Amino acid sequence: ALKESVRPARAPSLGSRSESCDLDEGDGEREAWVNDEDEGDDPPPPAMKRERSNSLPNLAVDGGDMVQRMRQALRRRGLGEVDTVFDDGYVQSIMNRTKNGKQRTFEYSLDKLEASLRWRREYGAAEVTYQDVAQSLAPQHMIWHGFDSLGRPILYVKPSKMDLSTYNTENYLKAHVYLLERGISMIPKGETTFVLVADASGPGNK
Repeated sequence: ALKESVRPARAPSLGSRSESCDLDEGDGEREAWVNDEDEGDDPPPPAMKRERSNSLPNLAVDGGDMVQRMRQALRRRGLGEVDTVFDDGYVQSIMNRTKNGKQRTFEYSLDKLEASLRWRREYGAAEVTYQDVAQSLAPQHMIWHGFDSLGRPILYVKPSKMDLSTYNTENYLKAHVYLLERGISMIPKGETTFVLVADASGPGNK
């Protein structure tokens, strides 16, 4: 079964791309984030009629203006990297989501985007290299390979191949950051998700 995971960072235009994405460093592919939804936010079921917040105009009408207003607000908070990390589609998707049955306010969306950017800056997400995570990813239990019909990259995960003898929490966190950054860089313009395929069969390696 395919499971979509909501992304948290940029989705730049790809141009041409390879059909397969291996994890060898120096292979000429684009280097590669996910913002996960807070528990207080509601999923947006299409059949649900949602009440809109008065603080946020209809993005279907003037979404471009609101996105630019959001970018300007983030720049004023000293987060100029917003222009290279988040594309317009992602910013608008964050503003379109709901909280407690109502569309998010502009201020709430601003705070979430700011928190994401500050975390990326403090953690150094963009600076994580394959050499930093090579040991954690050596079992090939998490790999990017191919794209679905919408052009979204596919992450294949098989936990049973994970080598627990080399497990280190900090290193594995860094490996996940590396994989997410890499995958997000492959998401086509206009999309804000990637595909996760998980195979939970088989025993784990001790």
